Amino acid sequence: MYPPGQSCLKSGDNATFLLRLSDNTSGVEEVLANMISIGGSTKEAFYDDGTHGDGCAGDGLWASGTIKINATWAYHTVSVTVKDRAGNYLNFTWQIPVDNHSPLVERIEVLYPGVQQDDVGPLLYLPFTQMNSSGKALAIQKVNSLNANSSTPIWDTIGEAALYTIQNSAGASAIVAITDGQDDVLRGFPYEEASDNWCPWHNWTEVRYVYTHLGKYDSSVGSVPRYVWYENPIYEYRRGLLRAPLPIYTIGLGLEHHSPPNYPKAPTKPRNNTVDNVYAYWAGESGTPEYNLWRVATTSAGGEYYYAPDGSQLVTIFRSIAYIIFTQESPGKVVEVKAFSTLLPGSEITLYDDGNHSDGDLGDGLYGSQLVEVTETGSGLKPLVILVKDWAANRNQSGTEVPVDNIPPQILNAEVIYPMGQQFVADGQNISLQVSASDNWTGVLRVTADASSLGYLSSIVLIQEGQNYTVKNLSVITGGIANGHYRVPIEVSDMAGNRVIQALDVRVVNDHAPPEVYVTRPIYGEVIGEILDVEAVIVDESEILW
Repeated sequence: MYPPGQSCLKSGDNATFLLRLSDNTSGVEEVLANMISIGGSTKEAFYDDGTHGDGCAGDGLWASGTIKINATWAYHTVSVTVKDRAGNYLNFTWQIPVDNHSPLVERIEVLYPGVQQDDVGPLLYLPFTQMNSSGKALAIQKVNSLNANSSTPIWDTIGEAALYTIQNSAGASAIVAITDGQDDVLRGFPYEEASDNWCPWHNWTEVRYVYTHLGKYDSSVGSVPRYVWYENPIYEYRRGLLRAPLPIYTIGLGLEHHSPPNYPKAPTKPRNNTVDNVYAYWAGESGTPEYNLWRVATTSAGGEYYYAPDGSQLVTIFRSIAYIIFTQESPGKVVEVKAFSTLLPGSEITLYDDGNHSDGDLGDGLYGSQLVEVTETGSGLKPLVILVKDWAANRNQSGTEVPVDNIPPQILNAEVIYPMGQQFVADGQNISLQVSASDNWTGVLRVTADASSLGYLSSIVLIQEGQNYTVKNLSVITGGIANGHYRVPIEVSDMAGNRVIQALDVRVVNDHAPPEVYVTRPIYGEVIGEILDVEAVIVDESEILW
């Protein structure tokens, strides 16, 4: 039973766990769960008495007591044992997600209409946890200290690695441990004395004073296998490795192997120094090194044991472990994303990850909204806040500022640059256009010209050169149109889609014949009797030039 408004747990939550069970013959007698990985005990009892939030007494609904969650960000494996009144047992595991991390807003984008859309490229986010500097130094020191015939502190190695990971990891983590021998000093007696602080004989939270430990060890000489049971004097406090609160994957390389590792079981307690090449296990923690490696892995929160006869199988095993780790479902799930701004209808909208709201594919972590009509009439930066809630009721928010620009750009100057020495252009000649434009808010996006009246393209993009926008060597190919003044519209648009249009006047003179001279004085046939000024009209292409 999750806290109100949640469908996942986080550290600090109080939770009750429910199971629906039935046994049609003798009935269920006892239900115990190992909840150490999420903050409970190794034997949390479930009840069907009507007083633990479990409905009515005897209705088959079993509830635990209240568990205060204390766990890392991960899916935690809880093992449950059900016993009926006839002594039969049912064992199963339960995956419990714990999400302690607030959701992350990686990036906020505003998809503007048309040419205003900003192409930011694909999203690539790879979360990982990195060992800190002190951890790296410790690991390098440990590796560099190893030498041939050194001791094998396998239990201390696993314990310290697990403890370090729990204390320093920012996310879900796992331990992978490999050994080609038992925990001993210089590969021989005393056994179990390479480690000083940890052992695989009791639970993670327990520290016990261990007097002796009966185990089975490799004492082979040459190529002849020889295994011996030995009662080891320990006489020191040890922390337990069983039921660790994170996955521990163990690999036994070339160890004495049995499948399963707890079979066959010795019929009686082996005597000290007894040679035994048959049995894997006797009772409790007494068994082969493989048996205890197997117990460490299979009692941990999701770990597994692997056996490798020799090094040739290790690559396959490592790949298998990596696949398990990296294909585990993330315990982080976003359940709600909202955007808040005065630009939005009702000041808020919901974002979706359904593949239908410009959000990529369904479930890809990219959230998008419906199209929003902006009715803001002013100009300026308007705040936009994104609020994210996950299934454990963790929240996070992020914000950005959205520029609003309702002011069109300005054309400061526009001119035609004719061929040198001319104030007009004729067919076959080139002209240049030069425009000076500015926008005081979002900036000029594009300047275009429509030169179709001159026989050119209807949309020409002017290139920015310093403060001006220009197009050079524009060829006039009118096909001999009449002389006159023709309009070339110039359009300037800004980043917000505001536009302004101004027409440039281009004078075209297509000179197909020599000028004509008409004498207006003296009049034809007039007798001149004195000195007289001669007056004439000069016409070229129907235009009076003089």
